Amino acid sequence: MPEDLVQVCERAESSAYSSLVEAAKAVGFSTIRNAGLLALLSTAAPRTIVVNRVLGWGAFTAPSSDSLVDTLEAYRRHGLGCGIEVIPSAMQGDELEDLKSLRFRRVARSQVLVRRHMRALQVGHGRSSSHINVEEGSHRWTAAVAQLCVESFNVPASVGGLIRQGLRGSGWRYWLAFDNGVPIGTALAHAEEEVGWIGWTSVRDDHRGLGIHAALVARQLEDLVRAGVTTIVTDTAAPRHGHVDASLHNMRKLGFEDAYVRETFVCAP
Repeated sequence: MPEDLVQVCERAESSAYSSLVEAAKAVGFSTIRNAGLLALLSTAAPRTIVVNRVLGWGAFTAPSSDSLVDTLEAYRRHGLGCGIEVIPSAMQGDELEDLKSLRFRRVARSQVLVRRHMRALQVGHGRSSSHINVEEGSHRWTAAVAQLCVESFNVPASVGGLIRQGLRGSGWRYWLAFDNGVPIGTALAHAEEEVGWIGWTSVRDDHRGLGIHAALVARQLEDLVRAGVTTIVTDTAAPRHGHVDASLHNMRKLGFEDAYVRETFVCAP
């Protein structure tokens, strides 16, 4: 696994979330950079790991327990616990023992995926019903986008506010799926030059199983390729006991390749 690929993937996600937080300027959300890592902190959503976690540890500099100790102190000053996304190279040697000594415990695994050389990609719009269409969103739809994300990912309304306000930041685009004019799905993307990150793909419970997830991602890929993006990064749940979830299945069908598995550790306040 080339180290530069890990850096590309970790930088894409870190850039997306730092842009979201900085553009939103929402009370209760902030970022800290320390020795190559990005820490997301949220007193507005204290129990939500996606906005209280560390990205990039060990991707750009050697993983250091000192940088983690300093970052943990920032969380604890606010009475927050946090998560940390750990790349494979940071799971070797003393790093795992460092995490254990700081009272981190492993809770999940995610599959990071990448699609490169995008100009060669040919995709359709999935197999969704004829009365369902996918369109790129405009500013008047940000509230609907945020609400769909809140419902699909079961996060607090404050995170919806972060999304609604942060989407005005540079590099952000979003798409919606409509059923007879009613928004029933959404997907977000952040791009810098030729690298893009996609996430928060959401479909209402009563419309799942209709190919809408695949249709949203396919439309994202088409539009991002047209804009000159050549590398797209995303992640989803890693296979568990041989089971591959629908999101991972869709991504692989759309040309994404497995890059690496990332371990999520969490630490209480």
